[in-house]
Amino acid sequence: MKVKVIELLLYLISDLDYEKNEAVYFSKSSIEKIKEARRIIIGNIDKHITIKEISQRVNMNSTDLERGFKNVYGDTIFSYSRSYRMKKAKELLSDAKLSKAFKDTFSITPVEYRKR
Repeated sequence: MKVKVIELLLYLISDLDYEKNEAVYFSKSSIEKIKEARRIIIGNIDKHITIKEISQRVNMNSTDLERGFKNVYGDTIFSYSRSYRMKKAKELLSDAKLSKAFKDTFSITPVEYRKR
């Protein structure tokens, strides 16, 4: 019985060591590249920019960039980009000046346009 308990404890300890080794560390340089990738996403929110293009612009492997981005920002590049776009769209749609400009340009309100 004691042998089984010791065996179980050793297994649990080795499992804890494994979990510690799963932590991912990034150099200061990599973190700066990841932050630059975020700035590129935000600066090009109106364009379709691929992860490959971003990784080339920041001079970082796309797999490392994706992993690092998720680690730093808690979201994938795609999800972060989509979420940021939706927040910006929400801001624009709630702006009364946009509605007026839309109506002045198209002679119809955004709500009327959506109902079509």
